[in-house]
Parts: sequence; C-alpha cells; structure tokens
Amino acid sequence: MKRRGTVHVGVSSLLLIFLVLSLVSFAVLSLANATADLKRARRYAERTTGYYEACARAQEFIAEVENALQTSGDALTDEIRAKDFPVSETQYLHVELAPETGDDASGTPPGITVTSWQLVTNENAYTLDESLPVFP
Repeated sequence: MKRRGTVHVGVSSLLLIFLVLSLVSFAVLSLANATADLKRARRYAERTTGYYEACARAQEFIAEVENALQTSGDALTDEIRAKDFPVSETQYLHVELAPETGDDASGTPPGITVTSWQLVTNENAYTLDESLPVFP
C-alpha cells in the first residue's frame, strides 16, 4: 500500500535549521548595525559638544574685547581682530572682529562687529590612509 501526502522529517528539520540560521544572521546584523549607530552617535555628540564649547569661548572673547573697547576706548589691534578656538583635533572656530564707530549724537559707544564666524578644518592635523592592502 502506498502512502500519500506524507511529509518527511528531514524536510521539516532542514526548514527549521534554515529558519534558525536566518534569524541568527539577522540578529547579528542588527547588533552590528546598532553598535555602529552608537559609535556614530557618540562621535556626533562629541563634535557637537566641542563646537558649542568653542562658541561659548568665542562669545566670552567677544564680550571681553567689547568691554575693553568701551572702557579704554582703544582701537582693536591685529592680534585681537581674529582668533581661533579649537573644536576638535582637526577643526577650529575662526572668529574675526571689526571695529564699529560710535555715534556721539545718540550716545552710542564704539563697539565691534563680527565679520567672520567660520568652522575650519585643519588639513595639516590629519593624514589620510591611502594604502591599499592587496596580496602579492
């Protein structure tokens, strides 16, 4: 007598093994992706924190220069006109100032104007890895 419609145990075992391997590979890929995202988020947070710390130092510098300019009435020197604030090992915030004349009629004291507020990448601070490891 012939049996019809039977499923062999071997086919279901192979299907189960394939399903488990697929789920494990997707889990490993998800874990690797999550780890890469975490590293990227930490680097971005460090860069953002460094940028805002440099901005705060630049604002303090501008306030000091403006206060000194109003109290002493001296003109801006070349060394005070521009200053760099480090953001990271490869970037810095470049700030340039220009004097602003006061208006004697309205009683406005002399001040300064920010002419440049630029994030600059220092190309000399890093070297690119241009090697290509190839088997001979």
